Amino acid sequence: MRNALLPVTLLVLAAIAAPVGAEQPTELEVDREPQTVTGGNCFITNATILTVTRGTIASGSIWVRNGKIAAVGTNLRPPDGVTVIDAQGGFVMPGIIDCHSHMAIERGVNEGTLSITAEVRIGDEVRPQDVTIYRALAGGVTAAHLLHGSANVIGGQDAVIKLKYRRPVEELRFPGAPQGIKFALGENVKRSNFGGSNTRFPAS
Repeated sequence: MRNALLPVTLLVLAAIAAPVGAEQPTELEVDREPQTVTGGNCFITNATILTVTRGTIASGSIWVRNGKIAAVGTNLRPPDGVTVIDAQGGFVMPGIIDCHSHMAIERGVNEGTLSITAEVRIGDEVRPQDVTIYRALAGGVTAAHLLHGSANVIGGQDAVIKLKYRRPVEELRFPGAPQGIKFALGENVKRSNFGGSNTRFPAS
């Protein structure tokens, strides 16, 4: 059980993660502050834990130390001084991965200047202040694969991020994620010329 959950971020952690040192919120974001600040250390108790691969643990506990899961079980005791979160009536599960996302992209999802723009990088346009990150975290999404749109045949290089709302962009990059690229070889590319206009490039 412990090993099964160690690599993932828990759904409940998305709601309690603290944007320490983040930029000042805008007027629309001012109400989006966490109620509990843990600093990466907490003890969750009385939770129904959905392990996905190892069944369900009723009235379970999870010890999180320095942002990582240190222990999962039913007979755990909180360490001295750690924040205790009573999850009575709540559920904890591994974080959801969005495998095809356009969230948090600063200046538009498409590079439509040419048919092939393999040199452009979506990672250069990631915006940590995008409220979509906050909303996705609230729904349990903790990581996302960001891709260009389908305006051209080869849109550009992708980015894999951890969802850390209003943290520095360097902290969002998922370490060790393989590099990929976006291809669009079907009807989406041809839609860029709908309306009888072929002024951009051939709709091959």
